[in-house]
Amino acid sequence: MVKLSDRLVKYRSGEKESEKFIDERLLNTPSMAVKEAENKLHEMMDMAFENFRIAVTLSDKWDNKVYEKLLAVERKIDYYEDRLNEINVKIAARPLSQEDSEKVSMMLHTVTDIERIGDRAVNIAENIESLIDKGIRFSENARTELNVIVSAVGEIIQHTRNCFIEGDIQEAYMIESLEEVVDDLVERAGQNHVRRLKNGTCSLELGLILNEILLNVERISDHCSNLAAKKLEEVDDGIRMHEYKRQVKHDEKGSFADLYREFSLKYSL
Repeated sequence: MVKLSDRLVKYRSGEKESEKFIDERLLNTPSMAVKEAENKLHEMMDMAFENFRIAVTLSDKWDNKVYEKLLAVERKIDYYEDRLNEINVKIAARPLSQEDSEKVSMMLHTVTDIERIGDRAVNIAENIESLIDKGIRFSENARTELNVIVSAVGEIIQHTRNCFIEGDIQEAYMIESLEEVVDDLVERAGQNHVRRLKNGTCSLELGLILNEILLNVERISDHCSNLAAKKLEEVDDGIRMHEYKRQVKHDEKGSFADLYREFSLKYSL
């Protein structure tokens, strides 16, 4: 994954962020305003994805400075959400080509999913902080299972980025099958925890925190699935997100089923 520091201007508390966001004079040339809004949306996506990567690494070694940096980036993500919604509403009021109109619509519908990925990353970091504060450690089995699920979601994130930022639309078709595998993994990890709880090898307190982490990780994969579906809507006006998801999941003999089997073998508990 591309490092946040490689793609973004460093953000310092107290800076006037408005000075380096979108120059509203670009509204006089709507196509340029659309392009710049897309660039900002991609920056926001990279920030959210990087925060997920940072959050899950905190379970290996807690670092207060890293945590504070994560929170600062989350505040910037929230700022981007507000400004992007504001500027896209203004762009939408200008005369636009069909292509630019679809891009603006897509951005208005996807910025919330990106912001929520950032929120979930913060939740994961807070869950891990709770473990540290309570002096609780994952069992080896629980850590192994969580690592498998995190790896699968990391691949979903990479496919989402390739689709959304690099423009490789074929990547979108991989995301839905992998997201289904993540759902299965989370369910299986929950069942395994119940067994460990009954055997006395895991505590109820740890289980509650683990379940919160799994929920947040699963929701990130859901948001990635939404992003991929909205990108497909943009490039193919005949596709609608909910109909697309329904169709691919019932395509038992098609690519969805093949990819699902492939990812199920790659990521298993």
